[in-house]
Amino acid sequence: MQLKELSNKDGLTGLYNYRFFSRVLREQYSLSKRYRFPLSCIMIDIDFFKAVNDTYGHQTGDKILCELAKILVKNVRDTDKVVRYGGEEFAIILPHTDHEGASVVGERLRSYIDKAEFVYKGDNIPLTISIGISCIRKDDDINGVFERADNALRLAKQAGRNRVVIDEETD
Repeated sequence: MQLKELSNKDGLTGLYNYRFFSRVLREQYSLSKRYRFPLSCIMIDIDFFKAVNDTYGHQTGDKILCELAKILVKNVRDTDKVVRYGGEEFAIILPHTDHEGASVVGERLRSYIDKAEFVYKGDNIPLTISIGISCIRKDDDINGVFERADNALRLAKQAGRNRVVIDEETD
């Protein structure tokens, strides 16, 4: 059991990893379709994280990733699944959550990170995140909700970062 748990966790942050994300998204997708409950996906990317690593070093960057992971977990429900998708990207699966509920969560997380203090040798490192959100639609296949959240994240980056963009196409 411990080996299986380790294979589903990110070694740095302790969050669930991409493998776990894929499995849980498939399971929640099936349940959402069967029982007709909303399912939302949030994609998060740290803005200009390469500059943080270049300026303060990768060890500081790793520390920030761990602190950010704790903030994300602390600010969602126990039933929501927070994963480190890769690098400085995170995803959150929100069962029983529609666009409006996911928007509230996304904006709360964005605001919290914007105000959080990430400190290196006494200096505050300003940090922001961009967020893309989507909710499952009747015509979605397994990847639809994720792809639209990822696209919304890309639009958030293009629109200037430190913002939440919601894919509002619904059935």
